[in-house]
Amino acid sequence: MQYLKIIPKNRPKDEQDIFKDLTGTIQILNEKLQVVVSSDYQNGKLITGTKLENKSITKDIQVEGIKEMNSGANCLYISLYEVPCTNGGQHGVGKSCKPGYMNDAHYAIDVIDACGSREETYTGWGGSGNHSASTGGVATDWLLNELKNSSNFTHWNYLVEPNKNILLNSVRKWMREKPISQSTIQDLDRRLKVFSDKERMFNDLDVYNQNTSKVANAELAEYSVRVSQMFDYLLENPSEANNLAAENSVWVLDKNRFISWESYLPVFRVLGDFMRANPGVEWEEIRELLELHNIRDIVLLKSVLEDWKRPDLVKPTIAFKEHKKLNCIYNKVKNAANFKQYLKNFDSDFSTEHLIFDVGILKDGVNASTRSPRNREIKITFNTNQLDRPTADIARTFMHEMIHAEIYRKLLTVASTSGGRIDWKNLEKMLENSDFPGLFDYYDRYLDESPQHDMMAAHYRGIIKNFVRQVDASITNEQAEAMAWIGLEETITWKNLPQAEKDKIKNTYRHWYKTASKNCP
Repeated sequence: MQYLKIIPKNRPKDEQDIFKDLTGTIQILNEKLQVVVSSDYQNGKLITGTKLENKSITKDIQVEGIKEMNSGANCLYISLYEVPCTNGGQHGVGKSCKPGYMNDAHYAIDVIDACGSREETYTGWGGSGNHSASTGGVATDWLLNELKNSSNFTHWNYLVEPNKNILLNSVRKWMREKPISQSTIQDLDRRLKVFSDKERMFNDLDVYNQNTSKVANAELAEYSVRVSQMFDYLLENPSEANNLAAENSVWVLDKNRFISWESYLPVFRVLGDFMRANPGVEWEEIRELLELHNIRDIVLLKSVLEDWKRPDLVKPTIAFKEHKKLNCIYNKVKNAANFKQYLKNFDSDFSTEHLIFDVGILKDGVNASTRSPRNREIKITFNTNQLDRPTADIARTFMHEMIHAEIYRKLLTVASTSGGRIDWKNLEKMLENSDFPGLFDYYDRYLDESPQHDMMAAHYRGIIKNFVRQVDASITNEQAEAMAWIGLEETITWKNLPQAEKDKIKNTYRHWYKTASKNCP
């Protein structure tokens, strides 16, 4: 299949023959919408490019001389009609569009073979000004007539809506490669369900089309074809995961103009798998945490999404993964002894499913902070101003904050709001009504940071101690014991220690800290 693109610089003087006295450009594009032939005309005369011989196209009359089809038989008819702009006020070809809007006024061409060979030449479009437009208008060739007249096809009215032009073109290409039958039409109808319940995708496409005119020439060819390629892929690969990824991917492609569809496809696949596995996740939070508005490294983004797919791993943000030292420590922990394995030592039902690692700037002296749940997600933010420390000491911070996160998770399982937050008022009500025997002690100990630190000091220092030794085998048992106390100096357990033991712990930690490596191999 090829496409004829007609771009008049002004309204044709003779609308019965749009090539007569044409001033503008005629292009032939292949199925990938890549320009094969481009010719510039001035008042109907060829200025540059290749003259298109034997391709006289007029309104509703027989076309003579197309010998490469039907062995020279004069039974090929071409009907050309105008489709008004869908974005800027329904104006026609050759008229200006509203500022900032994509001008997609065009000529649509239907090919009808009276000899019944079911061949077709060009479908075309044209507009005004220097821009690229969506393919085709609402065509009525034999392929689409098969759909329109089939009782097994329920998406006809949907498919011919003005903002479905690119999808319509993908449908034509899909049908050309299949044997036409009622079962094929039923199959296509099923595949189109991927699109019909995702109106956000087409709302984003309206913006995408408006932005096309603002894209630099160096980007234009790739930018214009990517959505078409995605639609082609979706028709061939319908699935729940692809459906979820596609709804948001027009927005991603629009924000990242230099990324080709082939480069984005691996991310597209993993993104769909993640969203299918996490049905409650908010798209707005995903695109913020993964910085999908500005994809700088496709390989890194795919790596992050692969981690997000696994329920046994913490979910790192792009900013976290881009921090070389933190990411190095994270990978050591993830591969050598993951957090879930250690935390199961004190809680058999521990889950990292809703735990996120991020980076940011926090108050001076604060190594990291664990945010109470929002939408059931608990985020740990590491202070970028506190990372000039030994690698194992930062790993200790990882586990320290993980324990805070687990305590929040426990509270969330007892009482949560519809927004996935801890319902503190409901917890208090439960206590007042004595609905849960023993809950008072649980609530009292977990309510804020101080009780949580007291719990760590009394019960979980061993977890931290074993963890840092797993991260760095050179750490002695005495050093690991001292490290486990860091951050717990305000607890009751610490205050009850003899002063001599406190001094010994502090000195051991200081001596280790001075000589410990700050590099993560």
